[in-house]
Amino acid sequence: MPCLTVFSGRESNFGLYAILVFSLIGYQILNNLDLRMRITLAKFLLLICFSILTILMPEISSAQKFSIRNFTTRDGLAHNDVRAVSLDSLGFLWIATWDGLSRYDGYTFKNYFHDPDDSLSLPYFSIYDLKVDGGDNLWLLTDQRTIAVYDRSEDNFKKIETLYGGLPENLSGLSVDESGFAWFAGAYKLYRFDFKNNKFDIYDIQDNNGNPKEFNIDCSISVYEDKIFMATESVVAEFERSRGNKLILSHEYPIDSKHPQFIDFNFAVWLRIYLSETGRKCFCIAG
Repeated sequence: MPCLTVFSGRESNFGLYAILVFSLIGYQILNNLDLRMRITLAKFLLLICFSILTILMPEISSAQKFSIRNFTTRDGLAHNDVRAVSLDSLGFLWIATWDGLSRYDGYTFKNYFHDPDDSLSLPYFSIYDLKVDGGDNLWLLTDQRTIAVYDRSEDNFKKIETLYGGLPENLSGLSVDESGFAWFAGAYKLYRFDFKNNKFDIYDIQDNNGNPKEFNIDCSISVYEDKIFMATESVVAEFERSRGNKLILSHEYPIDSKHPQFIDFNFAVWLRIYLSETGRKCFCIAG
């Protein structure tokens, strides 16, 4: 049965701390000896550290203890089909499901649902994705490609087009970069929410000739410094930021259509972008 699984645990690093302290003491002693004595004592200290590590290995390997608990609608979860989870600064765990949104405080669930007669309820019953940005704003993306933000003071939800002018009704590609800025994709533009100034920055998507480039709104976004990667089922496009809030296409990486792609119950292709440590390459994993 589908459900929400929560891991909790604690870690003990006593053995590692003991070795670190022992090594620091040995370092101070070595500084006061001549070269021959340093080499002899260094070998002895290495042997002692290895012995301590061997003795404490069972304690270190078993120090990480996890408890696993499954939550379903019987425990108060809105729906058993969980799409995404996100943790805010207050410690609330927000859970997007196929029918409703759940907030878990560690003890109980509080659920939010779509009410067609209430414009401040969830904009749609099914939540596709959710993210918490650097300003602790909770953003929701529904299956209808509607974006809403949670109003903590009023405990309700507002569509972004009613809060900020000049935004399209339908967006996609919800993502939060390393700086905490939330990104959304439109057909010809990307939208970045600046939580520090409470405003949206709009970026024009252009090809390498400076012409407007249309991109499938149903895409994944990954932001790495000045590079933005947008992925669909058939291509990963790499853009670089330019002056005037422009994103210029620098590379396109076709995805092998023969590679099997898994489509789940939600009719979503499982597609993720990963960057190498140098940030120069991207990898698209499907399935």
